[in-house]
Amino acid sequence: ALGWNSCSAPTVEYFSVDEGAGHSFAYGVTAMASKSYVASYVKGAFHFTAEAADGFVPPAKDAAIFLDTEDYVGQSVTVAELSASGKHEKTWLFEGINARATLPAGSAVKAMLDNEHVALAMSFPATSDSPVPCGHTVCYGFGGGANGLVLPDLTVLNASVNEDGTPREYSANPGTDPPQISVVAKIDVSEKSGIGPGTTGWHFLPDSMYPGGVSSIKVKGDVAGNMIMHGNGCAVWSPTVTIESCSWGRCTSTTGVGEVCEDFIMSLAASDGSMVWKTVAPTSFLECEPVLDGSIYCAYTMQTSVGALDFGNGAVAPTIFTSDNKGRATGVVKYDGSSGQALWVKATMPLPVGNFAVSPDASLMAASSGVSIARIDFSKPYDPDLHLAWGPIDSGSGSHGGPRTIEVFNGGGNTEVLLMGQHVNDITIADVDGETANMKSFGRYDVWMASYDATTGAGKWAFDAGSSEVGSGTGDYCFASGADPVSGAMYVACGVYDGPERFVWGERSRLNAFHHTATQKGGGAPSRNTPVGDSKAFVAKLKTTTSLPSCLSSCDEASGLQESDVMDGYCYIERYCYKDGDFARYPGSHCLKCNSAVNKIGWDAPDTTEHCFIDGKCYDNGEHRDTPKTGPWPGKCYDSTGTVVPERDDGKCYDNCKKCDITQATDAWSNVTGCLLPMSFVGAADSDGVLRNGVCELTDFEGGMFYQDGSVGPVWELEATA
Repeated sequence: ALGWNSCSAPTVEYFSVDEGAGHSFAYGVTAMASKSYVASYVKGAFHFTAEAADGFVPPAKDAAIFLDTEDYVGQSVTVAELSASGKHEKTWLFEGINARATLPAGSAVKAMLDNEHVALAMSFPATSDSPVPCGHTVCYGFGGGANGLVLPDLTVLNASVNEDGTPREYSANPGTDPPQISVVAKIDVSEKSGIGPGTTGWHFLPDSMYPGGVSSIKVKGDVAGNMIMHGNGCAVWSPTVTIESCSWGRCTSTTGVGEVCEDFIMSLAASDGSMVWKTVAPTSFLECEPVLDGSIYCAYTMQTSVGALDFGNGAVAPTIFTSDNKGRATGVVKYDGSSGQALWVKATMPLPVGNFAVSPDASLMAASSGVSIARIDFSKPYDPDLHLAWGPIDSGSGSHGGPRTIEVFNGGGNTEVLLMGQHVNDITIADVDGETANMKSFGRYDVWMASYDATTGAGKWAFDAGSSEVGSGTGDYCFASGADPVSGAMYVACGVYDGPERFVWGERSRLNAFHHTATQKGGGAPSRNTPVGDSKAFVAKLKTTTSLPSCLSSCDEASGLQESDVMDGYCYIERYCYKDGDFARYPGSHCLKCNSAVNKIGWDAPDTTEHCFIDGKCYDNGEHRDTPKTGPWPGKCYDSTGTVVPERDDGKCYDNCKKCDITQATDAWSNVTGCLLPMSFVGAADSDGVLRNGVCELTDFEGGMFYQDGSVGPVWELEATA
């Protein structure tokens, strides 16, 4: 997909994928001092292997984790340190015992501004449904029905008991839906144990302050090494209270609820995690970002219907501000990080906040809402109701209605707003001037990234990536990103699946060591509900400064890409280099190939020796036409007789009457002979052996008939009515 820079693109310096005999998924990534820190949930064995410019990069021998691959109950959390070249150097393990430890998507791990620690937020269940003791050799005393978490320093947290020895109320009397037990940790990245004795790291349980449970916990770190934490906490657990919740037309009732709750932001001391200050907020914050001068900027969604929210210390939200048609806008509160006092609150982007990012020096601030993005700026006298340098602009779409994450960077004279999103079809993204870039899809869940000039909002580069096309439920599921404040490198954390034969990010490519052919398109996808499951943690590093691709000898951005820029024997198409004879890497374009003698910057005519090319798309010989699902959401697949049939592995329905048949046509769908005919006789033959009156006759000419199930049988020919 040609980005706004037609001649250059960001470099994928490496990608790393878990190649241990286990199951994992990366839910967070952050960067500090040219290294990255990846938070994943893990079952079984775990270690990252990198594919970099120099090829294979193995992990350090003591970085690998080996847990029981037959433990169907336990699930652990890891934080992995990767070097600038992608080498897996350290791992900090938070081991779940009879418990499925887990992470908040996107916000699990964050670099602290002291450049010596990372902050982690995670949780584990308050109760266990395991009837047997854990499957580990060492169970730390947990029997059946008991569960806990073992920290990197071997501290054991028991779900049923608080650290002061008193019973945990929502574990002892859980009702039907008790909250998770939240754990936050300050990890000293210079030490193997990360927390506890001999380190400057520690852990803290927020429910020690809120015995009714906590939720939506997020953590960052200030320049002094204090942890900044915000979320919601409840003073009382009421196990018998019943609540009803409804989603997608379905309602469920649960018992057990936290009561006397409040939204808060607090500072935990750098030395030991004790509380420095706590401030109760009148609403919940999406993000709170500490900066180098000691201030903290928190974003939330303002609503005209709520009125003047009072954040204390004279900081009162405005009641009149520019908003969307539902009276919403992005509000920003500035706090004094030393005291926790609010300094002011202002309205910005006239949309509810979906993502929010602030540079360490607070010179760059950006937000997104659905497909819209905007650059926030409080330093100049813009419209006081907006405080926007540019935007909001419609950046594009994707499978989640816009970008999943937003980052900002202002190092080395380079100012950028960086986006990461997902898409399942080709999409178009746009900049402040309406200039567009097309993002191509590999056929399933894919990733797009884009860089905007933070000063002007103009598009700089755009990039797409993904694994080879696979069945339904697979792809590159990316929930998190991070930007290195020094180098500007962007990191993306994902879970990838065992269906792809190969991982492809830019010019980096690696065979999937856990490739499982049954999840390929057209094959049956068996259950993979085992500790050695179907997903793997994955992280990619992009160098956001652009460089010429390997097949270009020169290029002038002012005049755009020319055929003379491309080396002989190569094509440069849709931001990728291809050798003569190479086919396009995107599904649906896979019958198009490079022929540099004909066109160095575009595809040659489609190769239809084994494919059809219909309405601008390639189809394999024998592949049936897609049909949409019908009926109430999520819809069903039906065959030509109206019978419900299973969907394909890629989640689509197929038309059993139309398919690509290169013996009949290569530019149009061919009829599947007899797909509408009945499968049995009705009535008797006439004396000459012919069935008449609108039924079928068995003929003796050569050939065969495709039935609805795809099998071949004798030919039945419809006779005219006598």
